[in-house]
Amino acid sequence: MNPFFLNVFDDLKYIPNAHRQVEVIVILEGSLVISLHNDIQVLETGDMCLILDYVTHSYYTKVHSKVLVITFTKEEFHRFKIMAAKEQLTSSCLKAANDEQRKQILNIANELIHLPKGRGLEFQQFGYLAVLIGYFLNECEMKKDDNASMILADRIMAYLSENCHQPITLEKASHDIGISKYHLSHICSEQIGINFKTYVNSLRLSGAKRLLVQSDLSISEISKQCGFESIRTFNRLFAENFNITPAEFREQNRRNNYIDVNSPHVKELQPKKQNHDV
Repeated sequence: MNPFFLNVFDDLKYIPNAHRQVEVIVILEGSLVISLHNDIQVLETGDMCLILDYVTHSYYTKVHSKVLVITFTKEEFHRFKIMAAKEQLTSSCLKAANDEQRKQILNIANELIHLPKGRGLEFQQFGYLAVLIGYFLNECEMKKDDNASMILADRIMAYLSENCHQPITLEKASHDIGISKYHLSHICSEQIGINFKTYVNSLRLSGAKRLLVQSDLSISEISKQCGFESIRTFNRLFAENFNITPAEFREQNRRNNYIDVNSPHVKELQPKKQNHDV
C-alpha cells in the first residue's frame, strides 16, 4: 500500500482488518456503520473517525454512503507520530454536534478532495490532512482501551494483512504470532466472524480488486502477487464471491472510473442501542 492514499468510496463495506497505516474517514453522504474493537457506531454525514495503526476496524453500509478514506504511515507524517506518542492518542469517532461543525468538517474534506494536480499536490494534501486531524483532536474526547483480547486481535489482523500475499497457513501464522493454532482459530471465528482460511482469502481478494483497477499488471501477475496458489484458484474464488470474473471486473470498473474495494464475507454490523443516542 502507498504511504499516502486518498479516495472516495460509495457504499463502503469492509471486513475486520488492521494495518500499519493510520486511517482517517469522513462521511460525505449517507451513513456508515463502523466497528472499532467491536464498539459499533453509526456515523452520519459530516462525522469522521481517526483509526490508529494496528487497530481492528470494519465498515458496513446499510443503504447508502459516500466516504472519504485517507491512509498514511506515521513515518510519512512524522509530526503526527510524535504527537500520537506524546498525547497517547486512541482511535475514536467524532460525531458532528451541530450544523456548523458538520459544515466545517465537510468543507475541509472537500477542499482536500478537489486539490488541483501539480508538483506540490502531496504537500498540499498533507497540509489539509493536518488541518482535518487538528480539528478532530480539538473537538473529540478520546477513550483509552486496555482490553488485552482486543490488542491480540489487532496483532493477528495486522499480521495477516501484511502477510496474506505470501503462502500462509494456520500453523505458520500461530507460530509467528506466538499463540496456539487453536487460539488463533478461535479468535478468527469469534472476533472476525469467519474462519482463518476464508479471512485470508478475503484479504487477498480485496487486494486483487485494487490492483485490477489501479495497475496494468496482468491477471496472472495479480493472482501471484496477492498470494493465490494458481490463477485457476484466483478466478474461481473471485467469481464465487463477486459473481463476475476478474477480467470483467477490471473492464467494468475502469469504464466507470470507479474503484470498488468492498470485501466478500462482510457481516451486517448491529450497533448497540445506546450508540443511537450519542
